[in-house]
Parts: sequence; structure tokens; C-alpha cells
Amino acid sequence: MFGLGDSSYAKFNMVARRLYKRLSDIGAEPIFVLGDGNEQHPVGYDGELVPWLEGFWDELLYRYPMPAGLTIIGNDVLYGLRNHIQETHR
Repeated sequence: MFGLGDSSYAKFNMVARRLYKRLSDIGAEPIFVLGDGNEQHPVGYDGELVPWLEGFWDELLYRYPMPAGLTIIGNDVLYGLRNHIQETHR
């Protein structure tokens, strides 16, 4: 779970923290640590989200390896649009 918040607020990321704890209390086992996104970070949420996502994806691949013959699609791959938007005149 990754919370989005602003540390200038007294209850910074309280919803994510409480939900994470509640799920743990009832027996859920986290795949990865709780992430605290903070709008006050010098680069905004990305300052916490990007490193958290890297760790999250690494953990998922460790737990659930890719099947033989498949590879991960790189971040540099861009896909074309699937939908075409057509303007209509009335």
C-alpha cells in the first residue's frame, strides 16, 4: 500500500496507515512495506513513489518470477494509442 499525503497535516497518511494496520490485524500479510507519499518532498510524491515502486516490483518478481521465455517490458517502451477520437460536428 502506498499512501498519498502531505506531511504539513497532523494526520499525515493516516488512512493508509490505519488500513495497513487493520489488514495486518485481521491476518493479511503485506507483499511490501507501507509507502508514505509526501507532497512536501522536494520533487513531490515521486520522491517517495519512484523508489517504493522499484522495491515493490523487485519483490513481486522475487515472489512471482516471470515464466520462462517472457521478459519484462522496459520503461522506455511506448505504445501507440488504441483508440481513435473523432470530432463530430453538430
